[in-house]
Amino acid sequence: MKTITFIGFGAFGQAVAHVLLKKQGLQIRAWDVQDTGQECQVKDVSDALKDADMIFFAVPSQFFASCIGSIGGIDESSILVTGTKGMDPKTNELPFEILKKQFPNNPIAVLSGPMLADELVAGKSTSASIASDDPNVASRIQELFSGTQVELELSEDVLGTAALGVIKNVYVLALGLSDGLGLGLDFKAVLVEKARAEMMIILNRLGAKQDSIDTPAGMGDFLATGYSESSRNYQYGFGFATGNIQGGKTVEGLKNIENLSARLGDISGLSFLSAVRSIFIDQADPRTALEDLIK
Repeated sequence: MKTITFIGFGAFGQAVAHVLLKKQGLQIRAWDVQDTGQECQVKDVSDALKDADMIFFAVPSQFFASCIGSIGGIDESSILVTGTKGMDPKTNELPFEILKKQFPNNPIAVLSGPMLADELVAGKSTSASIASDDPNVASRIQELFSGTQVELELSEDVLGTAALGVIKNVYVLALGLSDGLGLGLDFKAVLVEKARAEMMIILNRLGAKQDSIDTPAGMGDFLATGYSESSRNYQYGFGFATGNIQGGKTVEGLKNIENLSARLGDISGLSFLSAVRSIFIDQADPRTALEDLIK
């Protein structure tokens, strides 16, 4: 692959591009609705898509469907990769499902894992999951990242890899909340254990593979996000507890509480998700709800 195009060039898209720019022989292009000031950004989306071997989508989930619906001129040979973690606010669809509907003949993959933007830019090493129905497609993307700081682990569980990006963001809200309430590391460790068990149940109910929990896209991403003060979902949970919520940033976990609940239907047997929903949607007492969760 020689030409890589980024659709959506915020902090995460720029961080992934930063990783790939270190490789020789690649042409990086980007398009975004806002001017990022980056040299590789072009004004016309058609110029960005021309002759692209791989198109990487890093558009916030609430705008994903409208963005994809407005894009044309994608060659059927282009590999489409989504790094967006979230669900459509109207249909509860995952980003890869939207791509499949819009571009049914293109190869599609999901990239997910512990990839904090600031750490990628700082050159720190990590591992992530690359999932595709076609193992050859996943292998090509793995080869693209070979020699960089990001080691890719192959997966054929596209649904699980994508769903975990949603589930972990919702559950990370509770980890930030726990820290904001000063409940301690022991308490937080119990939350992590309970979250892991419930995330496996959710994967099964969605029709994904339960063992995807033990991949970079699963516990790897959950732990990195849940212990990172730079994570927006962690920050929101922490700020919710301390009364210091910072506005102006997309908090995917908060937006996806309702979407995940709607997609699952009955969540009465999912005590962790029910607790998160009661706190952030129904305004239940945070300390009481979390403490009841571990009893």
